[in-house]
Amino acid sequence: MKLFNDGIIKRIICTSTMIEGVNTSAENVIIYDRRLKNSTFDYFTYKNISGRAGRMNKYFIGKVFMLEAPPLEQGLTVEYPIGHQDDNSPMGLLMQLENEYLTDISRSRLQDAYSNRVLSPTTLIENRHIPIERQVEVAETIIRDLLPSSKLLDWKGIPEPNQLNYLCELVYSLEGGNLMDYGISSSSQLVWHINEIRTQKNLPAYLRDAVENRWQEHTPSEAINLRLKFIRNMVCFRLPRDIMAVNNIQADVLAKKGIEPGDFSFFAEQLENMFLDPLLTALDEYGIPTQISIQLKNLILPSEHLNDLLEKLRTLAPRIEHLQLTGFEKSLMCWAVSEM
Repeated sequence: MKLFNDGIIKRIICTSTMIEGVNTSAENVIIYDRRLKNSTFDYFTYKNISGRAGRMNKYFIGKVFMLEAPPLEQGLTVEYPIGHQDDNSPMGLLMQLENEYLTDISRSRLQDAYSNRVLSPTTLIENRHIPIERQVEVAETIIRDLLPSSKLLDWKGIPEPNQLNYLCELVYSLEGGNLMDYGISSSSQLVWHINEIRTQKNLPAYLRDAVENRWQEHTPSEAINLRLKFIRNMVCFRLPRDIMAVNNIQADVLAKKGIEPGDFSFFAEQLENMFLDPLLTALDEYGIPTQISIQLKNLILPSEHLNDLLEKLRTLAPRIEHLQLTGFEKSLMCWAVSEM
């Protein structure tokens, strides 16, 4: 994108990435069909794509070429259903509203939810992004396995193998089969993926395995894309959130039984950062991919905080050409450091 914005690359053939927050402009945009994944995109998305053609101070006028008939024009008014509460209103949303803004139906629904015998309202509110029935199911599993589970849940820091197995069983229950979208059909498979990322800390090896052991109907590109989606959506976002949800549930259940609960926050943070120093993964926001920052870690770590790390990178600027990086990696480094 930087090469395109700088005029070095003249044309880009791309997927819907262009409408997903990438900041660029083009003199001409060619939309060759109306499909987005397995469906057709709507008028709002069409206008969003078209908006990449022509930008003030760059191209005063842009042209959009649509090779199929565009979607029918629709109003782009966004409605906020505040005050319109019914039986289908998300419970997570209702839990965030003050009592004075709740309707009688919503109050009744919340009262029913809070009256369950295993989890406190505080836990349900903290885990409001997860359906209540799944939380209760996990709590009941812990209670049913109380004697062995208390030994499997009272850990802090990094779990032992049997503790990780049990944690992944509970997380798999919370996800309700959503992991199937990433080719993961059991908690043991989830354990394998987490251990691969934790022990290898080597993304190329993890992706090579995806190609070598892919499903027969998948191309190598599809297998790699599935792993990358798993890392982006699950490893770096939903799984850490799920682990903290289990953490809240087990703390609630065990405290009521007079058992000291565990603390999974460190492990959740480690997973979110793919078991790397959080300062290294933070550099991705500055344009330095994790694969490059790993190669530089001996030059920039330890650092007390992010500003300290960035200052060390700035001091590396005169030496970038002498680092053991490819030409492409050096160009990324030079650009990132110049933007800091």
